[in-house]
Amino acid sequence: MPVIQLTGTNEVELGKITCEELKLITFVFRNPGSVPVEIKQITSTCPCIRGYPEQAVIPPNGELPITAELNPLKVKSVFKRGLWIHTTDPRQVRIPLIVSGEVVPFFEGFPQEPVQFRRGAPGEAWTNVFPLTATLTNLSLGTPVITKSKDMRVTASVAANQAQAGSFDLTLVAVPLVAGRSSATVEIPIAGRPDLPNLDLLLYARVGTELYVTPSKFLMLPSDQPLTRGYLIRTGETEADPKQVAFSPEREGVTYDVRPSKRKKAHLSLRVTVTPDALARLMREKEPKLRISYPNYKEAEITFIPHMPPGPEQK
Repeated sequence: MPVIQLTGTNEVELGKITCEELKLITFVFRNPGSVPVEIKQITSTCPCIRGYPEQAVIPPNGELPITAELNPLKVKSVFKRGLWIHTTDPRQVRIPLIVSGEVVPFFEGFPQEPVQFRRGAPGEAWTNVFPLTATLTNLSLGTPVITKSKDMRVTASVAANQAQAGSFDLTLVAVPLVAGRSSATVEIPIAGRPDLPNLDLLLYARVGTELYVTPSKFLMLPSDQPLTRGYLIRTGETEADPKQVAFSPEREGVTYDVRPSKRKKAHLSLRVTVTPDALARLMREKEPKLRISYPNYKEAEITFIPHMPPGPEQK
């Protein structure tokens, strides 16, 4: 029977690493058995890491180094990535190899995650200044470019900090143009280093206040008894008032019970009850919906969905 053993640990902690070059980590496998063992395949958990050789045979009492190649440019901040080694050892069909660590960005202070902000109305500007410091010598920033913008006007500028070499101030001014959600992407080239990728910054804005109801559907099942469904209304209030909730359109036989949520004061618990007669009328409507409103919030909706019995081929 094929037998394979890993020499040492299957998890390597790299600590803090830079983005400039590939990282190579070697794991050694041995075959203590009397028959060859085969490495059938290596699969990765992320495009940022690969292993080789992808296929090999370890003879009896032989060893085989497998190299994991990590591209730090394709990961951000703290990471944990891995490989699956597929073997012919029936006791270890898949062996995990794990590489973890933390990637040091080219510029400290540059947001590694999308920047999100809220505004009360379209046209209200959002301004922020990000102080950036190069983590490698002789790195400088070029002119920012707005590459993608959906319903948002953005200006970006970079100014060198004369008091400290390698330091810059990134100034962003974003103006959402519509209510709801809008986005933009800012790309900043690293001057004089075409071998390095641009710095990408994603901006997401939410304008106005939205009301959320979960779930968003009411499944209508044939019934001779009233149907009741439970929902959660989420607000941004310190303490939501059930009396402020309104429903439209009004339908005979459809009633609502709104109470404070037991978990969070900003949320409300909603129970919608539909009588059999009202259910029959809803079944005849085309895409029936229930609109839910709260003062100074954008309306939310619940959609009534008819239950579709399985066809003969699904039974």
